[in-house]
Amino acid sequence: AQAVESLQEALAMRRELHGTTHPELAETVNNLAWALFDLGDLEAAEALYREALAMKIILLGEQHTEVGVAMNNIARVLEIRGDLSGAEAAYRHALNIYERVFDGPHPEVATTTSNLAFAMYAQGKIDEAIEAQRTALDMQRGLVGSEHPATAGLATSLAFWLLDQREFDEAEALLIESIAVRRKLLGDDHPQTAGALTVYANLFVETNRYEQALETAREATKILEETLPSDHWRVAAARHVVGRALAGLGEYSEAEAVLLASLDGLAQSPIPNLEKQGRNNVVKFYTAWGKSDEAAKYR
Repeated sequence: AQAVESLQEALAMRRELHGTTHPELAETVNNLAWALFDLGDLEAAEALYREALAMKIILLGEQHTEVGVAMNNIARVLEIRGDLSGAEAAYRHALNIYERVFDGPHPEVATTTSNLAFAMYAQGKIDEAIEAQRTALDMQRGLVGSEHPATAGLATSLAFWLLDQREFDEAEALLIESIAVRRKLLGDDHPQTAGALTVYANLFVETNRYEQALETAREATKILEETLPSDHWRVAAARHVVGRALAGLGEYSEAEAVLLASLDGLAQSPIPNLEKQGRNNVVKFYTAWGKSDEAAKYR
């Protein structure tokens, strides 16, 4: 809050000194927007980001990397505020600028392509999201290689989406690669390693390999319980897969307790539809157990 107050004072001085358009004014507006964004005041942050964008277009022209950065900032705010179509449009605008300026593979192009993919995925545009994420992953591999945390991150998210489409072979290849990279670079007990293991455990469930699913999900759960707060949604996601694996093995009573206990945590996830998927899994579980009345409670 003190930083915001100082930036507001600096902005008032810059406005008095420079009027409506000046590089130093644009920088101060952007810095205040960033600080407000960090505090969660998204409406005020968006207004300032848009002011900074307008100045940068006047000062630098529409096809400039700083204009692309400003569009990315606006897109991120819109995404968090739930304006997903607006976020998608802003990411596309930023990507168009970067592709023109850099004319080939570049980290900003790869990152913005991935951001665009996430915005499309959140709107249910799964096929388009997967295609964009494949493009981002291929570019990232070309830029920094396969053994890089950013590459592993893109591979894991793409694999997660491919599970929805039942593209299991491609998803498994990506997960094997991602887990190996994360173990090597981050360690066996890192939350990001556990995140990839959670997705892999889900794949094992979907392909009826329940023993492997249980072993993998329990490893992920142990890592996350030791590195994150117990009520973190990632812990709940890993526990949920433990429950699914137990159900697949016919351990219904134990599975029931684990599955139901995980639902509140899944509700905190930023991943679109994760809670809905969890409830659907509970419905399938009770249906398989022959308890249709219980299943109806979660439809």
